[in-house]
Amino acid sequence: MISKNFAPKPVPAFPIVGGKVGVLVEVRCETDFVARTDEFKHLAHEIALQVAAMNPKDTKALLESPYIRDPQKTIEALVAETIAKLGENITIGKFVVLYLH
Repeated sequence: MISKNFAPKPVPAFPIVGGKVGVLVEVRCETDFVARTDEFKHLAHEIALQVAAMNPKDTKALLESPYIRDPQKTIEALVAETIAKLGENITIGKFVVLYLH
């Protein structure tokens, strides 16, 4: 069985909530081609918004949480939809919320 590497990609940083909260999120994919697509960038932005709104304790809690734009869907389902569109595996790594005073 061949294992694909998830190469490090630039970590998106998003200032959110009037410049008072910032989020760094590591969203991994297999190729630079996918990392540059609008769909991938949109997913990373939506995940950052989710992290800012919900402040989950870890990645598992983030994936299980209801998506803030559509509570009938989880973040895990949102990631799965993007995987289906792009045809490449995507995972969420680390994330951090920064509160600015």
